[in-house]
Amino acid sequence: MDEKVAVKSGYYFEIFSKSEIPTTLKKSNKKVSLNNKVYDLYKGTSLEDERKIDKLFGNRMGYDIYEHTVKENENQDEFE
Repeated sequence: MDEKVAVKSGYYFEIFSKSEIPTTLKKSNKKVSLNNKVYDLYKGTSLEDERKIDKLFGNRMGYDIYEHTVKENENQDEFE
């Protein structure tokens, strides 16, 4: 099964298979939740990455990062 990750574009994110995204993207320190699943949020590190991300998004707007950000204490039970 291919791992799913969230990819950031501006203030929005979209879910992709990890195999679909450029290997140059870096995992940020944020996680987002969508449909009761938590995803690592990846971001571009260069203008070239940003262009690749824009191409992946196509005409989709994505989901608001702020509205879906997982707070540190929401995952507390998983680590205890």
